[in-house]
This record gives sequence, structure tokens and C-alpha cells, in this order.
Amino acid sequence: MNKLLLFILFLFFFKAIVSAVEVTDNYYELDEESFEKIPTSNERWFVKFYTNWCGDCKKLAPKFDQVAKAFPDLKFGGVNCDKKRSVCGSQNILDFPTLKFYYQSNVWDFELARTYKQMYDFCDKFSQPSILPITTTQLNNTTGLLTNSMTNFVIVHDPLKNLSNPDCGTLQLIQRSEDSRNDLRFWSIASADLPTNNDLFSSVIQNEENNGRLLLAIRDDEIKPKVFNLCDNYETEQQFENELQSFINNNSIPLIPQFNLHTYRRISESKALILIAFINPAIVSNKNYLSLIKQVALKEKRIGYTWLDGTKWEKYIAKYEITIDDLPNSIITNIAKEYYYEPPFEDGFQNEQQIQSFIDDIFLLKIPPKGAGSGVGGLFQQTTKEIMAVIKEKPLITTLFFTLLIVISSFLMFCMRH
Repeated sequence: MNKLLLFILFLFFFKAIVSAVEVTDNYYELDEESFEKIPTSNERWFVKFYTNWCGDCKKLAPKFDQVAKAFPDLKFGGVNCDKKRSVCGSQNILDFPTLKFYYQSNVWDFELARTYKQMYDFCDKFSQPSILPITTTQLNNTTGLLTNSMTNFVIVHDPLKNLSNPDCGTLQLIQRSEDSRNDLRFWSIASADLPTNNDLFSSVIQNEENNGRLLLAIRDDEIKPKVFNLCDNYETEQQFENELQSFINNNSIPLIPQFNLHTYRRISESKALILIAFINPAIVSNKNYLSLIKQVALKEKRIGYTWLDGTKWEKYIAKYEITIDDLPNSIITNIAKEYYYEPPFEDGFQNEQQIQSFIDDIFLLKIPPKGAGSGVGGLFQQTTKEIMAVIKEKPLITTLFFTLLIVISSFLMFCMRH
């Protein structure tokens, strides 16, 4: 009887230990030792940082486990920040839960809504190679390529070689594709498989000096792809890497990118004023509305352009007094200074002329701005923000400035009394 009781107790504690260490076949609770091995391993890890007292962490757990089961080839980990504070401190974890993806020396922050679909789509990008083969048919259908609101980079290589050959900067290109896999898409195709009946690629096919390795940037605002010759002669490897990175950066944003947490900063810094098209991508008429915006964007370069799925950003569009029933619709805004211009049309723009006239009137100061950043109050608010930013970034200079200000004020008060 005692042996049976001991055996049952052993099974109970064994099950408890196993469940604490491994929830599914590819989920692991991580400690200092196991976490340190992640950067040097060749495994792809999606890691959640959580605490026992965090309500959102408890809500995340079942969805995170579901995603782990959907991707058996990836590794999923959890770090309990109540117990493993040194690990969480080394990763600068301040909010819970926090999700990060690790692969070798690269780290990507998950900044989207913590839904099953968003996490699934995020992991799906990392479950495949960073450079995927593309067929002639796929490349011929450039409209299909551009529906993802990303610039597509296509590597054209010699049919007798593949991307495992470390010539013409291949290793650097693979690294760039890994670094950018959350924002950009990289494909590869043999030069012999380029579409011969598509004018878009005629200049590429006719280029006999490509030495079998080109990088094409296919953007939604270009008649022909931008071309970077990977086999050009560069004086140093650093010069090649700089030129390659510059080419990728300069072509990374499409004409009308989708507005989300990944593209927010690049869009807001691209132009002072940005036209945001609020649409419902599931409705054909809304897509046609976006095509109308694109026609103006091809000609009018004084402002930037982006689109946003209004069905997923209800609270955001509400600040502009727009509801889902009002889609499609648009505003022109200064994202940084938080003011915007509202079109004088209840149902959005109906033609190119209306959009162009609206933009012209803004630059002619015929339309007053709205929002927190408009008027004297908005100017004061923005100035205060800028001062606070300086205080945060340069505390020493700020201290010296205020010390000098106090000395001058004291001196003036002394002079007035005497």
C-alpha cells in the first residue's frame, strides 16, 4: 500500500514538473541557461514574457499554445518574469505580456494585436525561408504581387547557380532578407524564367551585363522595376553593403503602404502631410476608392499616402469622427503634430479633381486644420512636447540651461531691488 502511494505521488510530481517545463511538443519554459542558447542555435523561437499576476498574460496563454501547435517546426518559449528577472531585464521587458521572435542574432518585436490570427500570420512569415522561389506566372501577375502593400524584391540569378553560392554578395543579401522579413518580401527566379511577354521586365532581359545576379525592386508606382547589380565591382565589402542597404531602404515603402504598427514610423517621417484612406478591404468599391487615390499619388508628390483597414481600427478612425458606415473616407494629417484636414465631402472623394483641389486648398491655406495640433492651443501643446523631448534626450544641457536661467533671474531681481 505504501509503495502504491509513493508511486502515485511520484507520478503526480513528475507530471507537474513536465507540465511546467513543456506544455506542447514545441513549447518550453525558459530559464537563464536555456535562454542564453537561443542566439547561438539555428532554431526559430517565438517567446512570451509574462508574470503570474498579469491578467492579459493569462488570456494570452491558450491562444499562444494554439499557435505553437500550428507551427511544429518553430520553437515557442515562455519566460516567467517573476522568477527569471535577470532574463527579462536583459531583454528590457517593461510591459506584460511582451512577445519577441528570435532567430540567431536577430530579434523582432511583436507589436500587433495579440489575437490568434495576428500571431499566426506573424509566425507564418518566419516559418518559411526569407527568400522564396517565384514562378514565371506569379511574376507576370504584378498586380497580385502588389496587393500585399509591400515592395517585392526579386533576385534574378544564373539558371546554373542557386543562392547557396556565396558570390556577388549573396550572403549579405540573405542577411538583409532575414533582417527585413517582417516588412519586406524577397523572391528568387532564374534569369531564363523571367516573363518574356511582359514589358515590365523587357529591360532586365535585355541587360546582358548582369553577370547572372540582379536585385529587382517592384513597386506599385513604377513602370519598370528598379535594378541593383549585385555583381558590380565595389572597392570594399563595406561599400557594397552600404549600397545594398541604401537600395533596399530607398525602395522599401510602396506608393500607398498599409498603415500599421510596423509602417507607422516610416510613413509619418516620409512627408509632413499624409493622406490616409480609410477603407474596408473586403468591399470591392472600397478597393476602387484606393485606386482613385493612387492615380493622384502618381502625380501629386507634395504629400504622402497610406491606407488603413477601418474595420480593425474603429477607435482610431473615431477620433476623426468617422465610423465604419462612413467607409471609404479620407483625411490629410500631420501625424507628428496631431492635426488634420477634413474633406468637404460627406461620402469621401468621388474623382481625382476633388482630391487635387482639396490638396491645393490646404497648401493655399484655404482650409483650417482640426485636432489637438491645430490653432494656438495645438501650437503650445506641440512646443511643450518638443521641450520635454529635449529634456529627456539631453538632461545635462537642460540642467545647465535652467541653472543659468535661475542665475540671470536672481541677478535681475537683485538689480531691481537696488
